[in-house]
Amino acid sequence: MMVLSSLVGHGKAVSFVKFVDSQTLVSASTDGTLKLWDLNRTSSSGLSTDACSLTFTGHTNEKNFVGLTTYDGYIACGSETNEVYAYYRSLPMPITSHKFGSIDSISGQETSDDNGQFVSSVCWRGKSNMVVAANSTGTIKLLEMV
Repeated sequence: MMVLSSLVGHGKAVSFVKFVDSQTLVSASTDGTLKLWDLNRTSSSGLSTDACSLTFTGHTNEKNFVGLTTYDGYIACGSETNEVYAYYRSLPMPITSHKFGSIDSISGQETSDDNGQFVSSVCWRGKSNMVVAANSTGTIKLLEMV
């Protein structure tokens, strides 16, 4: 393999990268940010520091893999606050979020207590407004963007 470019800008480990379209990449990092990269602004002569076109903040990610998914300019990721966040590619703050609760072992009902749980996986259902998200307790939710 040959290096075409190196993208720099995150302050900590990058845990996931995904193409948004053929010229745009999104990355998730344990520095608590997502970054949108314009591959048309990369340099083949070394480090590309100007390729980051937007930094997304609002979710928490310091140590766990929280997932990342994209669809039609929308970006969804998990959070160490046990929430799923959705962003749009041109807006730096979340456009919506959903808080997972805990399932009470006696009643089977969802509670607001999350005891350090986190959303660990997200996946956009192709060509729809549905996101599947799972958390660290094994709960899977089907969520609809409205």
